[in-house]
Amino acid sequence: MNLANYIRDRLPGILGQMTGIVLLFFYLLIIGVGKDDASLILIVWLFGVFIFYGADFWKRKRYFDELEETFGALDEKYLIAEVAQPEYHLEDQIYFDMLRRSNKSEIEKIRDLESQKQEYKEYIETWIHEVKTPLSVLELMCANQKELDSRKVRLLAERLDRDVEMALYYARADQVSKDYRIREISLEHTVREAVKRQKQLLISNGMSVDIDCGDATAFCDEKWIEFILGQMFANAVKYKKGACGHIQVSARKKQEAVLLIVEDDGIGIRQEEIRRIFEKGFTGTNGRTHEHATGIGLYLSRKLCDKLGIAIKAESEEGKFTRFLLTFPKGTFLSKL
Repeated sequence: MNLANYIRDRLPGILGQMTGIVLLFFYLLIIGVGKDDASLILIVWLFGVFIFYGADFWKRKRYFDELEETFGALDEKYLIAEVAQPEYHLEDQIYFDMLRRSNKSEIEKIRDLESQKQEYKEYIETWIHEVKTPLSVLELMCANQKELDSRKVRLLAERLDRDVEMALYYARADQVSKDYRIREISLEHTVREAVKRQKQLLISNGMSVDIDCGDATAFCDEKWIEFILGQMFANAVKYKKGACGHIQVSARKKQEAVLLIVEDDGIGIRQEEIRRIFEKGFTGTNGRTHEHATGIGLYLSRKLCDKLGIAIKAESEEGKFTRFLLTFPKGTFLSKL
């Protein structure tokens, strides 16, 4: 801040003072005040104006010099509004208040992005660890072709495909709107397609699936729902009770929604853990006793459902069943998206 800039900023006030001095001078002469006395009054006024603007300039310059010094010393420049104190001027206080609120909003966005970046980094590290296992098995099987089992190869290939697919969906989860197409879909057809994609996994684990969705339809993106259903099927396989298991998929029409129910007869979930199964990385008691439990599948399913406007809920009774409920809101306007 220099004197020229300060004068230019205060020019309206200075010109107002000069105009007042000239008018007062002529007014004093008109009412009969002597020229010397009028001049003295004007000199006193000018001196007061000079003192006022001189002191204000010195104070403002010192303030902005200190502010510039503080700004230069900061590693994170956007924090200047948090560490600096506004002057007594009302406009300064208003500007600083708006700047602080703006910075707070930006800082929250930065923290959110950093959190997402860290989550993705942790997931990729977990994913790499998971993918290593089937790759190592395939390598060993290929090295000893006598023990090459086509069924096992298909299962391992399917598992690799699921893991790669999950990584892709995880990467796209925050930008669902760029990768989906909302239209009216048949839930019966969508469920059957999801079962078909998990066929090898279900057959090899002795899982039977009954589908009874009738003519129920919903407005959604078919491939994203197939992925979410795939995570539920994979969990049913992972936490089955014995050598085989059963999955029941049904749909129920409500007045303002369509309810899709996916229920298995597996080992179930403890009541104290049911509310946490959609948390990132949560595997619970069952996950600690079963291999390949990462706590990512249901977390990602919940995230995708939130993006798609679908309500997801879980119910379970330990040792008897686990039930997932997907609620699709009705509304033909979604077909226009």
